[in-house]
Amino acid sequence: MGLLSSFLIVLIVSVVIKYACDTFEQSAEYLGRNMSEGVKGGLINAIGSSLPEMMTAFALLFLLRDEAGFAAGISVTVGSAVFNAVVIPLVCILAVRIWGVDGNPVKSFEVSKVALRRDGFWLLTSEFVLIALLMSFDVFQWWMGAVLIIVYLGYLIHMLKSCGQDGEDDYEYESLESGSAIEALVKFDFNKVFFNDKPLTKGSACVNLLLATVVIGIACHFLSIAVVGIADGLGIPVYMSALIFAAGATSVPDTFLSVKDAIKGDYDDAVANAFGSNTFDITVALGLPLLVYGLTMGDVPMPQGQDVAMLRIVLVGITSAVLALLYFPKKINGFTAAGLASLFAVWVGYISWAL
Repeated sequence: MGLLSSFLIVLIVSVVIKYACDTFEQSAEYLGRNMSEGVKGGLINAIGSSLPEMMTAFALLFLLRDEAGFAAGISVTVGSAVFNAVVIPLVCILAVRIWGVDGNPVKSFEVSKVALRRDGFWLLTSEFVLIALLMSFDVFQWWMGAVLIIVYLGYLIHMLKSCGQDGEDDYEYESLESGSAIEALVKFDFNKVFFNDKPLTKGSACVNLLLATVVIGIACHFLSIAVVGIADGLGIPVYMSALIFAAGATSVPDTFLSVKDAIKGDYDDAVANAFGSNTFDITVALGLPLLVYGLTMGDVPMPQGQDVAMLRIVLVGITSAVLALLYFPKKINGFTAAGLASLFAVWVGYISWAL
């Protein structure tokens, strides 16, 4: 596959993933309609927008079937995690300052410190567990994937126990406004294609969810092929290609969803989506593919080398810095945005150095 065609596939796949995730999240939001603010963002939105990372990790691991595939899977989840933690809050701050909430610019806002402590604790825990597994063994076995998934189950239980549900069904159906039937099909608006854009039911929501998942899986398969093509064309390791291009493409849904929540004034959901997505990425999106691969294909050699080790340090360092920027100030404002922009500059500098 040529370099130009590989880049074109990444671009097309990014659009496909965005629209398919819109449909996924529309249905997932209905199924989680009674969940309180913060829980919905950290669970429903986060899982929906993190499916591309998991599907891409699956595709890369089973496509390459070696240490390079494992390293590429780590790069997708780690790269997406850094993007989510830094860029999503930054874009949300800029969005509410430019477009505002209900047309009124917002220069500062508050987010739940309780939710930040909860999400930050589990995100850092998942990162340290992953690092401990990578540093302690020569091969990755199936049970290690199970350990990562168990960490996410702990986060899930903590979130449901601490926040619970609102107990009110105030859900209002929001059409994806796809226009004509052909446009709806192109944008994977399955509720309009198959259910005439009627308000969702449990049955229609589950059907739409399943169809959107299939589309995301197919798109991520082509994304993994394009990532390998770009690596070959540029003469760089596959994990570096995945870190830049696959992580960027799979982070598109998270960004759009958090900005949508922010301009509606749902600041807790906007931030919780970013951190919840990261926890899901590092535990389930990486752990489940490795669990399935280990049970069906056998052990995977652990990625070695200074670059991979440095990537782990950068991940923990940036996560800790972002949490501090969001937690300690009383309000999130322009100074927070400047700090996040500086961290993003550090991330870009790291990638440039690694190349």
